[in-house]
Amino acid sequence: MTNHNQPIRSEGPQPPLTERQRQVLDVLSSDWRSAWEIAKAAKITTSSPSETASKFADQLVKLALAEKGGQRSAPTWRRKIVI
Repeated sequence: MTNHNQPIRSEGPQPPLTERQRQVLDVLSSDWRSAWEIAKAAKITTSSPSETASKFADQLVKLALAEKGGQRSAPTWRRKIVI
């Protein structure tokens, strides 16, 4: 199993993460997780925790820090290890 707390190294500078992006990234690992699992692990308590987790996980995908998989109706995310 990959240590999900490893530093991420990539080519080029990464923009700073928001507090919520960091929260979501910190709970992602090499295992695929649903939005609900991410929300629960990140202790997201908004009125729609799964939607909030999905939003920030998708932002991490755009930043090349996470990967999105699963079906369109039930997506999953995991941390992307870049060396």
